[in-house]
Amino acid sequence: MDRLAQELRCSKRALYELAPNRKELFALVVDRWTRRIRALGAAAVAQHGNPRARLKAYLEPGIRETMGIADAFLIDLRELPSARAILEAHQRERMATLRLILDDGVRDGVFRHVHAHLVAGICLAGLEKINEPDFLRQAAVSFSAAFAELYRLLIDGLGR
Repeated sequence: MDRLAQELRCSKRALYELAPNRKELFALVVDRWTRRIRALGAAAVAQHGNPRARLKAYLEPGIRETMGIADAFLIDLRELPSARAILEAHQRERMATLRLILDDGVRDGVFRHVHAHLVAGICLAGLEKINEPDFLRQAAVSFSAAFAELYRLLIDGLGR
């Protein structure tokens, strides 16, 4: 907390007003980060009527807001149960909205016929793999680049 307070140019007291310890402060950061991604995604979806445009707009914040994430952040996410639970809930919520967009796109004939629940579940499994720092290192891609690749695969696979 000393080093963090120095880097943020604030007092330790200010940090302790946010959370009683480093782990809870990290969970708070993860919670705010995931809420931001969901809010940006929801706002982007509201700007588009076409399911393909809605899908691209919805996925974009997941790419943009993960740029620059370090391995240490991903390791802490995996090792801290409260942060991991926040991330898992976030990803389930994102996949629920993805299912709705997919259903709309299939119904409107914009996407090929897919089983939206299955596709969203497979996407969620891909996200789980992307959350593994060792996997990203082996693939030689960043966290955000992995998201972009998964989402590109999803969007291209839905094409007619």
